[in-house]
Amino acid sequence: MQSPLLSIVVPFYNAQDFISRCIESVVQQTFTSWELILVNDGSKDNGLEIAESYAKTDARVKVITQENAGPSAARNHGIDLAVGTYITFIDADDYVDKDYLQELVQPFLDCNDIQLSCGGYFEISAFRPNGVALHDLQCFFKHSQITKQQFLTRIFTGVSGVLWGKMFVLATIREHDLKLNPKVKLSEDLSFVIKYTKFIDKIAIVQDHLYFYNRLNETGLSGKLGLRNIDDILTSNQNIRDIEPEIDPEALETALQRRLFYGLIKISRDICERKASMGEIKKELNYLNRTFLAQFYTEPFYLNGEKKMHFILMKRHLYTLTILYNRAVSFTRNKAKKRS
Repeated sequence: MQSPLLSIVVPFYNAQDFISRCIESVVQQTFTSWELILVNDGSKDNGLEIAESYAKTDARVKVITQENAGPSAARNHGIDLAVGTYITFIDADDYVDKDYLQELVQPFLDCNDIQLSCGGYFEISAFRPNGVALHDLQCFFKHSQITKQQFLTRIFTGVSGVLWGKMFVLATIREHDLKLNPKVKLSEDLSFVIKYTKFIDKIAIVQDHLYFYNRLNETGLSGKLGLRNIDDILTSNQNIRDIEPEIDPEALETALQRRLFYGLIKISRDICERKASMGEIKKELNYLNRTFLAQFYTEPFYLNGEKKMHFILMKRHLYTLTILYNRAVSFTRNKAKKRS
């Protein structure tokens, strides 16, 4: 059998509620020369059985099982097994438009200089169940191609640094032994994308919105954060510095500080929703506030809406109000999710 042109890697863990929709969206692609590598990361639900049912009826679908080692190890496993010329990644709780593969691969077929293609996406949330169309490279829409320097100016914007919504050249990944670091627990894909840019020059912009990013699944690959994840953010930032990306050092440091700030805000908001006593939660918020967030009191990065209110309450050490406010926001969001 002729080797497929495209490899698609989907890691999954306890994704029984979403994996069928994800696989179906691949099977229905208008572009047909592909292999789908489903990497089961030690699931304990019926996700594996669902995946295997597709493999039985479509030879292009392959299911691999590994002991639970995290999404980075699962994606690395998929990269090792891929045989396509190009490779793309999909998260198991997401899905793609029927033209996703065709539109992402077309720039490579049209121009030999292209080494990365990036498309737009729909972000699905409790408040936007039908999705809102987003594209992190929209500022470059007058161009069909951009340089890596232009791309890197947006690498910390939105989801520019994630693996999904993009297509890569597999030979470039293999030649430079690019892997995701399983020890980096947050934004490991961002580090991978930044490393990949060191070996390429031209990036294609696909203006259409082709990927459906599901933010409704809080039990998926991106769950709740806690104090333990502060070190993960600091480690991730240092890992990015060590890569020495081709970004102005001052701009890079500003971006990394912004990542830390937004990460701390998310951690503090997630702590408010923990099932623990008010006293324990307030103690954790106080530690995070005084040890890490205090450095941002004078010149905080931009926030709006509920995040801004959360930060104001934290800055004033009004922890009881902080907890109650965040729980009210969460309650409203969950009601919206149920209605959707």
